[in-house]
Amino acid sequence: MAVPTILIVVADIEIRKSLRTAFAADGRFGFCAEADNPLQAFHEAEQAQPSLVILDLAITLENTVLLAQRLKEIVPQASIFMLSNQYDCTVEKRALSGGVTAVFSKSEDPGSVLANARAVCGVRFRKRAAHGFAR
Repeated sequence: MAVPTILIVVADIEIRKSLRTAFAADGRFGFCAEADNPLQAFHEAEQAQPSLVILDLAITLENTVLLAQRLKEIVPQASIFMLSNQYDCTVEKRALSGGVTAVFSKSEDPGSVLANARAVCGVRFRKRAAHGFAR
């Protein structure tokens, strides 16, 4: 099985760096690409064909859901995770109905993101490294 690759679409450079570091330390994912805006995300998705896309809800929920839907058109095989400061059941329900695979609070342990990434990408379990998202 091929090593799953990750596209990180997050405007905040510190959060992007934390995600990249956490996935690299895990050792079961191949780094793919980063983007800090939707146009760059579309380009990177077309070029890299990632297994997993991680989006940050830094813009409106509707625009983030539209971004997720467009990315699913470009890479239909990819799972899409969304990080949010506004995490609640309404946000989660709208995101999931728009094609997002899972929604995570930015205040949540990043181990949850890694564990779920392993599950959706079919990665075998092993002891994980602990990391926190930079603020």
